Amino acid sequence: MTITEKPTSTPRTARLARRSRRGLILNLTAPQAITLFAAVVLVAAAVPTFGIGAAFWVALLVGGPLAAVALVRWDGFPLVEWSPILWHFWRRKRTRQNGFRATATPRSAGRLALPGQEARLVTLTASDGSVTVHDPWTGGYTAVLRLRAPAFLLLDPETQDAQVNGWGRVLAGICQSNLISRIQVLEQCVPDSGDGLRDYHAQHADGQDLSVWAAENYRDLMDIAGPASSRSDVLLALTLDAKRCRGLIRKSGGGHTGAVKVLAGQRRVVEAALAASSLAVEGWLTPAELAYELRCAYDPAIRPMLDYTPTVGRDLTAAGPLAVQEHWDYLRTDTAYHCVLWLIEWPRSLVYPTFLAPLVLTPGIDRRLSLIYEPVPTGKAMKQVQHDKTELISNAHDRHRLGQVENLADTDELSDTLQREAEINAGHGDIGYAGLLVVSAPTLDQLTLAVGAVRQAAIQAGCEARVLAGQQLQAFAAAALPLTRGF
Repeated sequence: MTITEKPTSTPRTARLARRSRRGLILNLTAPQAITLFAAVVLVAAAVPTFGIGAAFWVALLVGGPLAAVALVRWDGFPLVEWSPILWHFWRRKRTRQNGFRATATPRSAGRLALPGQEARLVTLTASDGSVTVHDPWTGGYTAVLRLRAPAFLLLDPETQDAQVNGWGRVLAGICQSNLISRIQVLEQCVPDSGDGLRDYHAQHADGQDLSVWAAENYRDLMDIAGPASSRSDVLLALTLDAKRCRGLIRKSGGGHTGAVKVLAGQRRVVEAALAASSLAVEGWLTPAELAYELRCAYDPAIRPMLDYTPTVGRDLTAAGPLAVQEHWDYLRTDTAYHCVLWLIEWPRSLVYPTFLAPLVLTPGIDRRLSLIYEPVPTGKAMKQVQHDKTELISNAHDRHRLGQVENLADTDELSDTLQREAEINAGHGDIGYAGLLVVSAPTLDQLTLAVGAVRQAAIQAGCEARVLAGQQLQAFAAAALPLTRGF
């Protein structure tokens, strides 16, 4: 008798490219180089103009501060790069544009009542009842799909690998179409009351032959686990770039009608690719469902009431917040405080597909994780790779000429660039990505504790999360709303 053992499959690993810290010259960014150049020019011009004595004071009072602004870092960035953020935040605060209050002023039909730049968004309804969000400024048309997320961590390695390959094929297909300008995957972990668990037990426990002891243990377990439970929802948003598909839109009827038809075609392609990849699809959001998502983003405390009353809070024209107040490192809305963090660093070593598990599994914390993808056309990607490779090699020659020791980070970046060039030449698509986190809490003290816990979870995942100081309002729209907004 011959026994054949099935070989055990090992989960695939991947290595994410490190964030480039390359500068304009000698690892100095353009703002740093310009500021230092201005300091040197001012001091050099002061010597023949005012004499050495006056030039000393110019160097001390002007050149020194400029050099400090260019070289001193705060929270990982030079002070000169913080200057635009500080200026815009101060200007918004001075002109009282850092807050929002809902008014009874009539709005145009279909326009969303959202703060900031999102106030210009317009909603359209497709023939199948789904909603499309149009940005008149950028010309984008966005549709949102709800996915049914499986328990990925509980799947066997073969199934995990198959779903990872399937998601890769979905992204590759979107890159090759060259019609979708941005993709957003919004995963949200929200505290749950546990009522769904109790309802399920009440519906299915009647037909079970349970002893009194077992039934009591089940009830005790639900009483303990119910308040600490949470649920996870996943949304996928696609934005059609109207500028790239003017011809298709014109052939489909032109205007909003043609754009919605072209987007519907892309929706069918993506939906079929997701189904072929064993990724469950629930359906495209309707206006009522989008209103629910927007309302819960700004007002998390109202979620239980909306869950119990499906007919309330589904008006898209009134889905925005009643009040918003932006602060330097947090945002306050109707019933919650929010803090937006940016995943500035990703793991530098080989990781498994489940490396974000510490961030995803954060029970008891109201948290939203947004992964934003931007497909890059092949021609543009090749030009960027050639530019990066030339710049890296040139910087290496400059360091060698100046007698500087080669930096391992620069060597790794050159290796990543060469690998990226090889993948593009092999026919793979190029895509940029960013990760944003929104942490919400009912009080500011609870928000501080929750942000600390999430940042610690990011460290466990091999990532570095930083607060987007001075940009909370715009970053919140990009991270918490399924509208593929940038920041």
